[in-house]
Amino acid sequence: MNKLKEKHTKLPGKQAVFSKEEEETFVSYISVMSEFGFPLTTHDLRHVIKSFLDRIGRSVSYFNQNIPGKDWIRSFLQRHPQLTARFAANIKRCRAATDESILREYINNLAEIVCDVPEQNIWNFDETNLTDDLGQKKLFAAVV
Repeated sequence: MNKLKEKHTKLPGKQAVFSKEEEETFVSYISVMSEFGFPLTTHDLRHVIKSFLDRIGRSVSYFNQNIPGKDWIRSFLQRHPQLTARFAANIKRCRAATDESILREYINNLAEIVCDVPEQNIWNFDETNLTDDLGQKKLFAAVV
C-alpha cells in the first residue's frame, strides 16, 4: 500500500555500497584495462574494489576484510550489461604478428606518454614469469 501511495520510494534490498558514479568508474576502469590487453579476473576486480575502499577509508561491514564477494560481483555484472565475463583465449600467431612500422609507432607513442613520468617511476622487466597460456580463466571485458 505504501508503495502505491509512493510513501516507500527506496528500492528493495540492501542499501547500495557504491554510488552510480563510483560504479561507472569501475566499469570504465574494466573497459580501459580490457582495451589495453590486460582484462581483469574476478579476483583482480575484487582486489581493485578493496583497494578503492581502503584508499578512501570506507569499511563495508558485509564485505569480508573489505573484499566484495562473488555474489556482489555477479550482481555488479547484472547491473552493468555493457560488461561481460568471457573465457580467456589465446590469439592466433598471424593476429599477433607485427612488423617494423607497428613497432616504431608503438615506441613513438610510448615516448610521448612517458615524457612527463619521472625516471624512477619507469620499471623494466623480463619475460621470465610471463605466460602466454591463460588457461580457462574468466575475464571481464566490455561488450563490443
